[in-house]
Amino acid sequence: MDALTVKKNGMKVCTADVGPKGTVTIFVRWSTSGGKSEYTVSVMGLDAAQQRFLNWEVPVVAGGDEIAVRLGQASPPPEPRRWGWDSLRKAVFALLGGA
Repeated sequence: MDALTVKKNGMKVCTADVGPKGTVTIFVRWSTSGGKSEYTVSVMGLDAAQQRFLNWEVPVVAGGDEIAVRLGQASPPPEPRRWGWDSLRKAVFALLGGA
């Protein structure tokens, strides 16, 4: 099965898959304000077959962390930690730096 595997500093944090029809998106965001930097990694997807949004948990990242994405096969089938409209809304707000 095709999937995206995300690692932080060499440790696997999640494997994202949406089944036979869908999309997975990984955002890496860096923002700065007043000399302070903030980093965020978000892994989200759309399972078009089941018409649901997915959001995988990713640990907090900091300057100096290495984020790697592996494209390809994964086994066993991964499961997202959260899904639904509410988790999508929260993920978008977090990505944009909102509450």
